Amino acid sequence: MLTRRNKKKNKNKKEKPAISNERAEEINSVLTNYDNENVIIRFYEDGYLYYIEGKIEKIEPMYRYLLIQEKKIEFKNLIEIVIKN
Repeated sequence: MLTRRNKKKNKNKKEKPAISNERAEEINSVLTNYDNENVIIRFYEDGYLYYIEGKIEKIEPMYRYLLIQEKKIEFKNLIEIVIKN
């Protein structure tokens, strides 16, 4: 059963934004050609959008996730990756 507090909190949750094929290709290109640059990643998790910045520590294509600042982000939750200049 949801309490009043939880109901209010759930009102702020959003559905995962759909990404275009073009955006998916951009994400794939950045991951494929990644060379230790600083990146800004926008990702979706549990109803909320987050940003994280830093260097990707690990890209695991077989298990479909990446690791940045000790945060594991599944590929399916990636919304955008931008190389920071």
